[in-house]
Amino acid sequence: MTAEGARGVEEVFERTLDATLPLALDERRRAELLVEAKVVLGAFGSLDDSAGIREALAMATLLGRRAAELELVSLELSALVDALSVAVRASLSEADARGLRGLMTEGYVEARLERERLRAERALVRATRPFLIGHRAIALVLQGAVDAEWLGRVVETVGPALLHADARAMLVVVHLEGELDDRSAAELATLVDAADVVGARVTFEASLEASRALEARLAGRARVFVDDVAGALERVWIDAGGASERMRARVADLLKRFGVREA
Repeated sequence: MTAEGARGVEEVFERTLDATLPLALDERRRAELLVEAKVVLGAFGSLDDSAGIREALAMATLLGRRAAELELVSLELSALVDALSVAVRASLSEADARGLRGLMTEGYVEARLERERLRAERALVRATRPFLIGHRAIALVLQGAVDAEWLGRVVETVGPALLHADARAMLVVVHLEGELDDRSAAELATLVDAADVVGARVTFEASLEASRALEARLAGRARVFVDDVAGALERVWIDAGGASERMRARVADLLKRFGVREA
């Protein structure tokens, strides 16, 4: 295809896309989509054998994935598929035209599912390993979505850490998303049992909502500070026999890295 012919195909694509979209795309997404689409249009414009059509269709699949990454909704994807089909229809058989639509939709759906899976994985509970925050004091930071089964596995790592540190105090920062259900609160309460074995005291810091579930389960067996990391830390250091200014500064820095601020 000549350069003039390629420009004509691109113009057809742009006109059809703009006419078919239910609402105009913002400039950033439109510009990125046009860049990607022009590569695909170029592939369809230089077909010379069956291998060429397969490669062009594969590139169209990638364009469908890119549409998902740019967060186009299904109606916008349909407009994109229509625009591409109109622009390259002279190069396609009827069967290939159907394949184009199917492959772009497949790429889009697969990318959407992958994005949802990654979001779900990122939302799962993230826990630090128990770490020293002073002489004979350790801490555990819990973040992410509430998941009782996952919490149970995290809790199992605490006993050995308490023994290794010869701990007398432990801070548990509970910054979990969503409602703390009874089973999850029960898993957290077992941290107190683990600490009792070595004679350590546990102090929790949590949001107002989570603190209510925790306090109901703990029944006074451990302190719960509400949205007060600094106060909880001070209590832990008192229980452990104090902490140097150097250790206090180090702990504050560590907590900031986890997105937890003292005040």
